[in-house]
Amino acid sequence: MFDDSFVGKLFERRMKKLEQKYQMAVSGQGFEKRLETLAQIQDDDGYMVRLEKNYGGMNNIHVI
Repeated sequence: MFDDSFVGKLFERRMKKLEQKYQMAVSGQGFEKRLETLAQIQDDDGYMVRLEKNYGGMNNIHVI
């Protein structure tokens, strides 16, 4: 019924919509705040996301 190119186009369209959503949400924010915002968006969308800073000062995003 649908070929691979159709499915690929659907995924591309979805990816572009998500990219626009994320760009609008984090526009003008610093790095730390962008991470927090992106983690919150994913959490709001039903993913179990935890953002934490490790001992070396690096940020870890855990998606469960």
